[in-house]
Amino acid sequence: MKINYDKGDLISPIRSKSQHTSDSARTGKRAKVMLVFPPDWYPSEPYLSLPTLTAFLREAGHDVVQKDINLEMYDWFFSTDFLHRVLKKVPQQ
Repeated sequence: MKINYDKGDLISPIRSKSQHTSDSARTGKRAKVMLVFPPDWYPSEPYLSLPTLTAFLREAGHDVVQKDINLEMYDWFFSTDFLHRVLKKVPQQ
């Protein structure tokens, strides 16, 4: 995908979509993208770059999967099974 930066002008989604349509008409290719947010970030302060990039890429016609490993990590840390395992190991420490 070619991005044209016109001396500080903003790229509107309509403009980028029309560019992508002409590019995809010539090449016939759509990218398959997976965006992964890594663990060890504060769940109370979401990192909004990935959702923004996901929306832009989907608008341009790409297949995008967004995965938040950070949220999955916190779900696992506070699950009943994990806490029971930790509780069993505490006396051994």
